[in-house]
Amino acid sequence: MVIDASHPVALAILILIVTCSTATVPQGNRDKEHLIRNQLAAYAAARQRGDAVAQAAFYTPDAETKAWFSATITQGRNAIAKELEVPNPYFRLEIENISFLRSDLAFVDTKYYGASPQPAGHAFYVMVKQAGTWLIRVRRTAGFRPCS
Repeated sequence: MVIDASHPVALAILILIVTCSTATVPQGNRDKEHLIRNQLAAYAAARQRGDAVAQAAFYTPDAETKAWFSATITQGRNAIAKELEVPNPYFRLEIENISFLRSDLAFVDTKYYGASPQPAGHAFYVMVKQAGTWLIRVRRTAGFRPCS
């Protein structure tokens, strides 16, 4: 069975399945979680500096991203670097959950922040371990909309 994760309902179901399937974290996963948290903290620091090349290095060469406000998917590390050229000195991530789908594949659910103390939205990362390093393979964001 193939799930089309670009469809909002399919993505929501996938997130629900992954989030609800987490239980206690075995020690081996705690070590992996620590590595992923450190990797995303370094990614956020590069984002704050506006260092597009450093940010892109946290992605796999064939990575893809899609922002909530965009109708297109950005594919490849070089294209992602161009997308990330604008610095965001207030950018930070708050990891809410890390789920391991395999020993080398993780789904990371975060809130992301800008200048406001309130989160700007959710960022979802699929991370893969390649050559001993956790890298972002897929990033999707969902912005929070103000209540009206």
